[in-house]
Amino acid sequence: MSSYTSLGDLNANRLFHLANALRAPRPGPAPQPWRPSVDATETDHGYELAVELPGMDPSEVNVVVRDGVLCLKGNRPIQPAPQGSKTHLRERVGGPWERSFTLPVDAAGDRVTATSKHGLLTVTVPKREELQAKEIHIQVA
Repeated sequence: MSSYTSLGDLNANRLFHLANALRAPRPGPAPQPWRPSVDATETDHGYELAVELPGMDPSEVNVVVRDGVLCLKGNRPIQPAPQGSKTHLRERVGGPWERSFTLPVDAAGDRVTATSKHGLLTVTVPKREELQAKEIHIQVA
């Protein structure tokens, strides 16, 4: 009997341990509530927020401006596992969420618009015209 293990035995043993590690429950922190990712940009004419809302119906999202604060909220549905199946890994989370953003002083909160396409909510906040920089042409007398 040989005192060493063949390379094939080592690979099979590694695969066995990897498979067991994937199935084993891991202790750790409780899952954090889901919150959508947001990109905020500014142009000469306004501000734009791009909000990732995969799998959400746009009619389930609430966009409100109150006292200079833009609030977005909704509830991302949690998809149950199909009946009779076993879940081995669950990383997608859902549930109620809310994001709030203080608008700059030059934002026209009363003219906010929101559109949704392919799971991306775009919130546009124009700048107030009276506060936008204006180029003054000098008249020659």
